[in-house]
Amino acid sequence: MAINDTQKQIIETALDCFMKYGFSKTSMSMIGEYSGFSRVTVHKYFKNKSLLFRSVVDGCLKETVEEAQSKTERVNPDHPWQMIEEYLIAIGRTVFDNVDDDRVLKDLHDTLYEIAEDIVEEKKRVTVDFIRHQLDRGIEHGLIDLQAVKMDSEQLAYLVDYGFSGIMRNAPVKEIKNQLHNFIRIYRKATEKSQR
Repeated sequence: MAINDTQKQIIETALDCFMKYGFSKTSMSMIGEYSGFSRVTVHKYFKNKSLLFRSVVDGCLKETVEEAQSKTERVNPDHPWQMIEEYLIAIGRTVFDNVDDDRVLKDLHDTLYEIAEDIVEEKKRVTVDFIRHQLDRGIEHGLIDLQAVKMDSEQLAYLVDYGFSGIMRNAPVKEIKNQLHNFIRIYRKATEKSQR
């Protein structure tokens, strides 16, 4: 379903409010005020804050997956772990660029799994497929050997996604990128043939 300019502005404003204040402290009235529309107008398009949050999450995840796929097209394909790291950084960019408060991040993650778990699961499926594909390509080209980790590419792809989700959920906001880099570096060292 296509969205009109009013809906787009409400969604963009809601994203800003959620990223700054969290889900719990953001109200439909606040979103209306910041977007320049009345609360009634906001409610006309979105029956409640949860539905608006789902629209924000859906739009963000679609946009970040597209950005991630585009960004990895510029990375040397002979470096599968770099491709995976760049992809995950792009997926988390909305958080890196917009959330400054650890409490807001926790509130958003809790809300995400309460209200939009199905959307998150779809993003997880796409992410795991991307990671698995990069690992398979690395194995095929003799760049990666999974014997040291005693897993196949699908198992490792799920583990990397679980680790990414854990870092996004639990690391201090200012440390997420660094923690993600360190996390990927461990698997890179354990699996890249050129590193052993």
